[in-house]
Amino acid sequence: MSTVALPLLVLSRTGSGAKTALVTALIQLPKLVMVLFAGALADRWDRRRIMLLSDLGRAALLGSVPLVDVGGGPTMAVLYAIAVPLGVLDALFASAYASCVPSLVGRPLIQRATATFRVVATISYVAGPALAGVLVGTLGPARTLAVDAASFVASASSLVFVRRPLQATRDPEDATKVGLVAQIREGLRFVLEWPALRSFFVLDAIVAALCAPLVVALPALVILERKEPPGLVGALQFMLGVGSIFGYTAAARARSSPIAPVVLGATAVIGAANLTLPLCSAYGMALPALVGGASVALSSTLIANLAVQATPERLLGRVLAVADLVYRAIVPLGVLAGGALVDSLGGGRTLQIMGSLSLAVTVGFALFARSIRDVRLDAPQEGRSASLDEPR
Repeated sequence: MSTVALPLLVLSRTGSGAKTALVTALIQLPKLVMVLFAGALADRWDRRRIMLLSDLGRAALLGSVPLVDVGGGPTMAVLYAIAVPLGVLDALFASAYASCVPSLVGRPLIQRATATFRVVATISYVAGPALAGVLVGTLGPARTLAVDAASFVASASSLVFVRRPLQATRDPEDATKVGLVAQIREGLRFVLEWPALRSFFVLDAIVAALCAPLVVALPALVILERKEPPGLVGALQFMLGVGSIFGYTAAARARSSPIAPVVLGATAVIGAANLTLPLCSAYGMALPALVGGASVALSSTLIANLAVQATPERLLGRVLAVADLVYRAIVPLGVLAGGALVDSLGGGRTLQIMGSLSLAVTVGFALFARSIRDVRLDAPQEGRSASLDEPR
């Protein structure tokens, strides 16, 4: 809900797109800067407590905005003050949440659990902004943030009922005696010394960066070039979300066979979908949107499952943080490049360039990334440092 209500609140109070972008950037920047530290802290501290305190902190920060606004106080000053702490708490919660899956459900159920969590997240990303739109229209953006603050209290309350430990037994040597930077280096070394995982992380980030311009190119194609109503953009985004649910469900059923053909096949379908979108009629674009959304979800979830299944639990927060860092560093570049292409070439041609590059990347990894060819889900992996490996 905040992704809709916060920008609208800033815009309503200032009328400035630059100030709206500044508040958004102040929230997003810590997620990039903090990601490696958040991953290390998720391995170092109690994950359940991290999530609980992050939820309560975000509830307090967001709840302060409507209180000040209703009282006629300096709303913008409060928004500037809470933006960075909000981003920090978002990063801490995300790292703890992602790395607690094996302890919560057990490694045999990781694939199903990861897919389930991603389906729930997809539904929330569709329902949350839609609900926020209704609430902003009836209550106003500030009071909508009060509702979002209450949702964080509900999330914190739900964690009280989680009794299973969300962290494996600590090493005999207290982890807090090891420096935080040294722990971060250990996670980085694990990824760098395992070529297959490193290649999959890079592939996932590149494909995500090539898909990121969709948020700019699709509206440009539909509204500016096709002169279709804006509602069609929302409908296509809905189809992307529905496709994602199908992709997550398919990933949950993946067997212990080489995953490279499936991942590379999915990235090829993503490229083909982007190439096809500008060639379809208004209603015909629904099919490539559905298939493309499913393929993105399938490939990214299989890579995430591989990382979670094959990484020692004590390193999981840091390893997932490395993947998140690569993703967060490269995706904004894709959005910026896509925006420049849309301005110069138009939305349709930008989508075709995205699709062509995705196909080229797929072919490149298929030909040259030999380390990924025989990697299987739920099977012992080779190529990692023996000093970091643990019995499975």
